[in-house]
Formats: sequence, C-alpha cells, structure tokens
Amino acid sequence: MSTDKKLTLKERIDADEGLKSKRLLLTTVSLVLIVVTFTGAVIEEANTFILKISFQQGEALSLLLALVVLFLTIRYYSYAFKYHQELTQLWKNDFFKTPSILDRDYHSDELSGLLIDVSPGSFESDLAHMSHPQCETEWDYYYESRWLVLRYFVFEEINKQVGEVVSVRRINLLMTYPKVYFQALLIEFRHRFGGYLRYPENLDIQAPYLMALAAICSLVFQSQLAQVLSQILNP
Repeated sequence: MSTDKKLTLKERIDADEGLKSKRLLLTTVSLVLIVVTFTGAVIEEANTFILKISFQQGEALSLLLALVVLFLTIRYYSYAFKYHQELTQLWKNDFFKTPSILDRDYHSDELSGLLIDVSPGSFESDLAHMSHPQCETEWDYYYESRWLVLRYFVFEEINKQVGEVVSVRRINLLMTYPKVYFQALLIEFRHRFGGYLRYPENLDIQAPYLMALAAICSLVFQSQLAQVLSQILNP
C-alpha cells in the first residue's frame, strides 16, 4: 500500500495551476507595458475572438495596460498569499535560531538572548524546565511585524493540563525596549533578505511583483528613462 509523499513548498508552488496562470498573465502584461513604454510601439490588432481591435493611441494604451497590471497584481497576490505566509515563517524560524535572539547553555540550562531580556515573569525558568513532567506551564513565542516599523515579541502562556492559553503578553519593542528593537531589526533584515538566497521559492513568488513594479515605474518615469537611454545610445 503506497502513501502520498508530502509535497515540499517548491513542489506545491510548481503544482499550483491557479498561481501559475496568474503569474504568467501578470508577467506577460507587465512585459508588454515595458515594451510599449520604452519603444512607443502600438498594438495594431488584438483578436478577441469576436472583434478585431486596433490600438493607435500609445499613451491611452499604456494607461490601460497599467490598470490591467494593477488588477492582475491584486489577483496574483490573492493566490500567492498562503505562500507568503509560509516563506515568512521560514525566515522567522531562522530568526529564533540566532544565538543573540535565544541561546541555551545545555550545561547550566541557562537561557540568554534578546527574547529573554524582554520576557515576562516566569518565562525563562518555565522555558528552561518545560520538558520536566512537574512543570505545569509551557510557553509559545512569536515575532510579529506590523505597519512597517512596529515589531513585537509575543508570549503565550499555556496550561499543559488543559492545553489552553491562559495569558498573552505582546511586547512592543520600539516603545518599551528601543535598543532591543534595533538589534532585532538588524537580525530580521539579515534573515529576511538572506532568505532570497537560501530559499529559491522566494524569487518564484516575488518575481512577478518585481516585473509589475518595473512596468509601472517605466510608465511613471517614462520621460526620465527616455533621456537616460538617449544619452547612453547617443553619447
């Protein structure tokens, strides 16, 4: 009797037909917008299976394509959202493996790191002895980012007997521990951007956004880009 092998994140991304179709649409329209913007090309004929339409006004066509790019970006995001969550969790897992965030001396059972510096109450002692049968409390902890600049360490105290969360502490690092905030932020950036090198799935998901951004920027900064290209081609 065979059992289904659990697919990896990359395999699930590659097998997601809805995601792939939206990615292809967004990438294609973005490329068309870039070509139209840079070259001034016009679409002579578009076969809609019912009508054949000719586009002659380049500026209006560019604006139309830009609106389509924005719409397709939103559509793509709705399909890619669950993968964003998983990729975020990957770098957060690496974040908590950093010794300066949480470290443990297995000889003395002592804990150290930024997480311990801001932890509430009995968190440190409970976490150090959480595997002991006599310990009735266990803790879960998270790192949250909100509104671009806000960062939180979240601590959940769990009663092991009933398996329920009995208290939640959310520590606003910027407001209460600014020194820890900046240290955590540097570590976050290292893992967040390092994830693009360690996890190729990041580029699989993010590339269409970059293409869409390039397309919109090519339209917004069309005149400036034209001047730069002119200087490069005609020095």
